[in-house]
Amino acid sequence: MYEKLKRTFDIFGSIFLLLILLPILITIALAIYFFNGKPIFFKQKRVGKHGFEFVLYKFRSMKPSKNTNNLGNIEEKESLESARRRFKSTSINDERITIIGKFIRSFHLDELPQLLNVIKGDMSIVGPRPDVIAQKADYTLRQWEMRNSMKPGITGLAQVSKIESTQQRIEYDLIYKHKSSFVFDTKILFLTCIKLFRNRSF
Repeated sequence: MYEKLKRTFDIFGSIFLLLILLPILITIALAIYFFNGKPIFFKQKRVGKHGFEFVLYKFRSMKPSKNTNNLGNIEEKESLESARRRFKSTSINDERITIIGKFIRSFHLDELPQLLNVIKGDMSIVGPRPDVIAQKADYTLRQWEMRNSMKPGITGLAQVSKIESTQQRIEYDLIYKHKSSFVFDTKILFLTCIKLFRNRSF
């Protein structure tokens, strides 16, 4: 029952938000195109439900680069541990972030294209944030399987909580797995709105 209700909410909620936010989406896309050029979107492989990979969409907020260390992929004949050491997440003051990128990232507007991922069925509005492939090295096999037994989300329990380490983020994601319900999802959405209103990063 919960899964069907959640999927219904995801579809109608995403379509509603896309329609309401359409002027903002068009404005961001045009700003990126005219000031930073192509591509408008940033695409990255992420791990979804049951370990299936999918392409996640974001508005591009960084200058084009040939450096693949922020993609989290595993190169041919590369070990998982090596790929994890090579993977570098983007820092707040990364010099590659464009002026427009700083603005849209501060309000998480770069994440809005993921509503398309939700409609496609790759993601849910609420759930653990999808990991890149190399982040599998952070988990035990049981943790990895549990976390990926549900769809990843645009926002989740870890994103509205005070997180100080990777292991703490994993713990919160697994707590969400055990406590997930429509009421709990609604609470997380409410806390997400508060964080966005206060312009705090998650």
